[in-house]
Amino acid sequence: MTVVYQQDLPNRLKLIIEDQSNRYFGDYHRVKLLVRCPICVAAEYFGASTDPHAAAQAAQRTLGQKVLYERSLERMGVPSRDLERAKQELRDQFLQINQAYLARDDFPARFIAMKLREKQQTTLPGGRPY
Repeated sequence: MTVVYQQDLPNRLKLIIEDQSNRYFGDYHRVKLLVRCPICVAAEYFGASTDPHAAAQAAQRTLGQKVLYERSLERMGVPSRDLERAKQELRDQFLQINQAYLARDDFPARFIAMKLREKQQTTLPGGRPY
């Protein structure tokens, strides 16, 4: 994997886009960019709770030290001559639509809360997964 784009966001997160493209037949490629944004599960994202440090520790027990925003961008059947243009178009479209959202001050807290809800919905009483 090759990092094709990195940006430090104003909310102290780092947006990373990696190239996972490959040739699949003759002169045709699958363009695949993997967007990642690691988020530390920290007390600062639990400010509304009575004890943000305890809330962060509980979330870390459930989710781990970090959660990962991850999205795959793909385009199939790209000839070699259009490969770089297709990668740039995918990257630019993603950034145009999503960059402002990922850079919001409340994004990390909201994303961690969503991951906690997802984890709680996929766990049976007693801590066993579905």
